[in-house]
Amino acid sequence: MNTQTHILLAATLLTRPGRPLRNGAVIAGGLVPDMSIVIMWASAKLSGTPEAVIWRDLYWRPEWQSAGAVSNSLPLYLALALAAAGFGARLNPMTAPMGAPPDPLGQGRGIEWHVAILAFSLAAMVHVATDFPVHVFDGHPTFWPFSDWIFQSPVSYWDPRYFGDYVSFIELALAASLIAILWRRFSSSAVRGILVLAAVSYAAIAHHWTTSLG
Repeated sequence: MNTQTHILLAATLLTRPGRPLRNGAVIAGGLVPDMSIVIMWASAKLSGTPEAVIWRDLYWRPEWQSAGAVSNSLPLYLALALAAAGFGARLNPMTAPMGAPPDPLGQGRGIEWHVAILAFSLAAMVHVATDFPVHVFDGHPTFWPFSDWIFQSPVSYWDPRYFGDYVSFIELALAASLIAILWRRFSSSAVRGILVLAAVSYAAIAHHWTTSLG
């Protein structure tokens, strides 16, 4: 899946109005598994590397494959989620001053940070899990560092030889639905502006691939 679809899906599942720290963590979690690819691509483009060389050579170099293994490791994100959950369980909800109204968000007691870390981990796991079934030859070792095994799906999110055209159509329909849900959930003009940019990005990316790779 495209990075923005991962972020939209995680945001639909995990974000809530009025929770900026949690929501920012969700966006970061949806992005981080692809960060090694983003950095690789950006640095290559700045050095003038042709698009075809990036994906046919640079992407497969050991250093970038290792970076992708780390950023797409389910065990690492699961460990982080469990650590955040354990930390949250240790926080004492009875530390508020006597007579103070209940604080369901846990503001001021560290609860919100624990929730943000947990949300980050869950968003990253959503990203990795939804990438798992749509990579044929270009996937990552999902269970690193315990295994270097890479699942080779019969379906690709981009390659027309492996139903990529159909998967792309399904992804666009999913993205449109997610944008509509988030549009109704958030009334902020800033959030809605980002959603518009997300929608436009699909056309921009399609144009980029068409013009750069033919």
